[in-house]
Amino acid sequence: MSAGATRVRPRHNAPFGLCHRWVQTCVKDVVARCGDVVKYMFLLYNTESEEHSSPEEMAAWGRFEALLAECGGKISGAALQPTATATTVSIRNGETLVTDGPFADTKEQLGGYYVLECADLDDAIDLAAHIPWAPTGHIEIRPVLDLS
Repeated sequence: MSAGATRVRPRHNAPFGLCHRWVQTCVKDVVARCGDVVKYMFLLYNTESEEHSSPEEMAAWGRFEALLAECGGKISGAALQPTATATTVSIRNGETLVTDGPFADTKEQLGGYYVLECADLDDAIDLAAHIPWAPTGHIEIRPVLDLS
């Protein structure tokens, strides 16, 4: 498939923790069977808002975190401060340039990330479909380069 091409995958409508491949093959079970998993970074993009998340939205994030705890595949993850707090650094002609604000002025902003262990890309895609921002934003998945 070419870069940027879109595939349509069926969405799992089951509640968190039920009937999706990632939970069925929890990371701890994959490690027990084959001893090998892949680390993926999930970059969470969405439209930035100055409003605080509603109790319902926070509950969805709580359910997602419970799902991650159930299977033990979370390496790290965090939400980011708003783009107004960003500082961009670059070097041009030997000079350090420092700019207040994000690198790119786009509709959607990087709002957070996870690094998770998954059995394979299909498991990572299944899991990304359950991230609360997936219906309103975009989740970019990349394998983490192992330099060891």
